[in-house]
Amino acid sequence: MFKLKFLGTGGARFVVMRQLRHSGGLYLITDKLRIHIDPGPGALVRMLSSRPKLDPTKTDAVILTHKHLDHSNDVNIILEALTQGGFYKRGTLMAPRDALEGDPPVLQFVRQYIAEVLTLEKGLCWEREGIEVMCPLELRHGVENYAVRVKYNGLEMTLVSDTVFFEDLVDISRTDCLVVNVLLTEPRQGIMHLCVDDLRRLLTGARQRVAIMTHFGMRMIQAKPWVIAEKLSDETGVRVVAARDGMEFDIVAELSGSGREKVEA
Repeated sequence: MFKLKFLGTGGARFVVMRQLRHSGGLYLITDKLRIHIDPGPGALVRMLSSRPKLDPTKTDAVILTHKHLDHSNDVNIILEALTQGGFYKRGTLMAPRDALEGDPPVLQFVRQYIAEVLTLEKGLCWEREGIEVMCPLELRHGVENYAVRVKYNGLEMTLVSDTVFFEDLVDISRTDCLVVNVLLTEPRQGIMHLCVDDLRRLLTGARQRVAIMTHFGMRMIQAKPWVIAEKLSDETGVRVVAARDGMEFDIVAELSGSGREKVEA
C-alpha cells in the first residue's frame, strides 16, 4: 500500500483564511508507516473528519517543507497528538533549520515529546520500515524550503512545494508520481510560486507517469483546476490530475491502471 490523502488543496492567504479549499496538508500511508506533510490550518480537523477517519495518534513522522503558516500552522497539535499528549515519546519530525531556530513554528516544549528531530536539508535521507524519504533539492521561495522524495516498494513520489521555476526542477521531476504546488494560472511579479506554464515545462521535460496539481490560489480555483489538468494531459501526454479536498490517490493501483482516485462524500 502506497497512498496519498489530500487533507487540503488550498494555497495562499486568501484561499486559506476563507477555507475556500482546505489546508490540512498531504498524508502519506504505506503498509507500516504514516507521514503527515505540511499540516497547515485545520489539519487535525481534516484528519478526524476524513472518511475513513485518520487517527493522528497513528502518525509516525511529520515533515515541514517550509515554515509558512499554510504549511505549518497545525504542526504542534499534530505532534502532540502522535505522542498522545507527550505520554509516549515517539515519532520523527523533519523540518528546515529556520523552522526550528529563531522564531520557529515548532514549539520547544512540543519537541521534547518527539523521539527524533531532524533538520531537513538537501541530501537528507531517512529510512524506516522499507520507506525512504529524501530531500533532493532546496527550492526558491523566500524562506528555507525543500522538495521531498519518497520511495517505497519500487515506486517514487516527489513533492515540489512552493517555489519559482528554475531548471533543476526538471531533473527532480523525473519520478513516477509528481505532486506539484501550482498556485497561479500565470506568473505574477513578486509571487514566488509556480504557474500552469511552469508545470507544463516540467511535464514536457521529465515525462512522469502521473502528475498531481494541488495548493491552488484564488485564480486557479476560478479557472477550474480539473479543466486545466485535462488540457495539460492532452498537450503533454502525461496524465495530470487536479487534486480535490479529501482525494485519496493509491499510487500502486493508479500506476498499474487498476485504480481511480477517490474523493470522500
